[in-house]
Amino acid sequence: MNLDHQVTYREIIREEYAQRRGRNPRYSLRAFARDLDLSPSMLSDVMNGNHGLSRAGATKVARAMNLNRSESEFFCDLVDSVDARSTTKRETAKIRLQKHHKFSAFSRMEIDAFNFISDWYHVAILQMFDLKEFRDDPEWLAVQLGISRAEVETALARLERLGYVKTTPDGLRRLQGDLATVGNEAPSAAIRKFHEQVIDKAKSALFTQPIAEREFSSLALCIDQADLPRAKQMLRDFQMEFALEMSRTANKNSLYLLSLQLFQASNRRSP
Repeated sequence: MNLDHQVTYREIIREEYAQRRGRNPRYSLRAFARDLDLSPSMLSDVMNGNHGLSRAGATKVARAMNLNRSESEFFCDLVDSVDARSTTKRETAKIRLQKHHKFSAFSRMEIDAFNFISDWYHVAILQMFDLKEFRDDPEWLAVQLGISRAEVETALARLERLGYVKTTPDGLRRLQGDLATVGNEAPSAAIRKFHEQVIDKAKSALFTQPIAEREFSSLALCIDQADLPRAKQMLRDFQMEFALEMSRTANKNSLYLLSLQLFQASNRRSP
């Protein structure tokens, strides 16, 4: 991550909207505007950079987003650094932001890393660069992934901060190759959230996608629990071999999610 990158207040608003939509997919921009006490058109203009906020407006928005005191001051200083009417106020706000910089950059790195793992569409967007018809248009990506434009814009900004993509004169460019399958033995709320989202999408696909376009299979078997580490490693090896084999095709025209599940279905306690 480039620690010199300064988060913008518009990114903070877009991320707040994306997080609220993540908790409730039916949460609309109109509802978000209502909760921030802004008109929908005003909020849209602010998020898209077509309109600014006053210090008073920024304070109101920060309060509506439930920011604490230091976060609210940081947010308002971000607003003043670009939207304050006088040059003196803009420069003074930039000086105050320098005091926030080290802390805010570090905490943003942690937040970005958590959200990169926990929200499935970050990995999906990176994989979509391989599609022949890929377009780095947020609206197109939103339609393809079934998420909001705000979520796409937030994800793209996060991917750029983390060094996975870069904005060039020719558009977005992916900087790293294929990602390893998300997984970790350590307890992690981010990893649990990622798998929960993938499972939810699998449940939806079971009822909405034609059989010819999906593959669901299950089996029941009895095993020795002592063999579980080996079984898990075999599944990981299969995933890597599968990914390598499928990635060899030159005609990449669809994005798929692969989710393998192996868990104990009985109530037997581990020895």
